[in-house]
Amino acid sequence: MISTDDRLSAYLDGRSTTRLMEVSLNEVREGLMLGQSESDSRPVRALAACRAGFPPEMVGRLLDWKEFELFVAAVLRACGLVVEENVLLKRPRAQIDLVASGSSYTLVVDCKHWRRGMGLSALARCADAQLSRARRLRKNGGDFAPMVAVILTLTESGSRFVDGAAVVPVHTLRSFVDSIPEYRDLLEVV
Repeated sequence: MISTDDRLSAYLDGRSTTRLMEVSLNEVREGLMLGQSESDSRPVRALAACRAGFPPEMVGRLLDWKEFELFVAAVLRACGLVVEENVLLKRPRAQIDLVASGSSYTLVVDCKHWRRGMGLSALARCADAQLSRARRLRKNGGDFAPMVAVILTLTESGSRFVDGAAVVPVHTLRSFVDSIPEYRDLLEVV
């Protein structure tokens, strides 16, 4: 018998499919306005797998770190946000994985594809660094709505807030995006 991980991996690689997965992929293509060639990527297929009912953390485990970032970008786009990938800051040089802008807020996202959960001290270091990058992005200008620093994880069990930054597991990303106004008191808005 083939395991669920093996079936999902075969789908992500384009080696197998089901009617449900094809319907989900077509919905993702339409929702993201993608052409056929763009939609055959593993991150887009991963989004389709989630739409078909696979848990995002299961899907995310089967992606490499770069595919995970692209997958998260696709999820944010599906939430209606405009996403910039790999935003570079100069002097000193730094990179922001994703900047996702909506009408009332901008998420400054650091994707962590770590297979194990992070301890509080590691989360605090990540939160401090991401808040620093968000402040630098704000200082450099740009027409951004109020910014929120986000550490997006693969494995954390629940959303929490560390030193003004949100730590969001991938399986709660959509609900976090929908609930940001409720968390404003827990976030440092840049």
